[in-house]
Amino acid sequence: MADSKATSQTAAQAAASRAALNDILLDIQRKHGHRTIHLANALVAEGALLPSGITALDTLLGGGFLRRKLNMLVSQPTSGAMSLVFNLIANAQKRDEVVVFIDMQAALDAPYAGQCGVDLKRLFIVTPETDTEALELVRDLAATNIVSLILLDGLADTRALMRLRQSIATFRTTLLLISQRPAEAAQLQLGVNCAN
Repeated sequence: MADSKATSQTAAQAAASRAALNDILLDIQRKHGHRTIHLANALVAEGALLPSGITALDTLLGGGFLRRKLNMLVSQPTSGAMSLVFNLIANAQKRDEVVVFIDMQAALDAPYAGQCGVDLKRLFIVTPETDTEALELVRDLAATNIVSLILLDGLADTRALMRLRQSIATFRTTLLLISQRPAEAAQLQLGVNCAN
């Protein structure tokens, strides 16, 4: 009898705590905006993640790469980063996502991408001449809300990307910066989803 009384008191306290937490969350959202605070499972429900198609990586990333965010893939040469990128592209294409690869150095290995499952007939490749042009293209492509995934490889001035963070947040696009400069990438990690 004492156990059931204690259990009902515990349940009542838990319900009161949940109600108080709900009130606090509503107050925060009223003051700071609806998207300020929410449960993590809302990300999956809203389609805010783009899965890589690699189960272990998606588990580490909490379900995939974040949409509306700047994501970074930092690697060493010959570490397999491009294999991962090509797998991500192929997986996005399987989901009928539009993918654009911005190749600053015109070094994309198209035959290997095809071997990794990328549909080359559906992959848009852009080779801008300057970092400024590349950043303008990212902004313009994201603004269409048609391009789901933009990969940016070989950008010399990655600090300039920080200016894009706010504009990317308003679009549905996943932006993935591919970098082989870990020291520079470490300076940018604040507010950036990184896979290393």
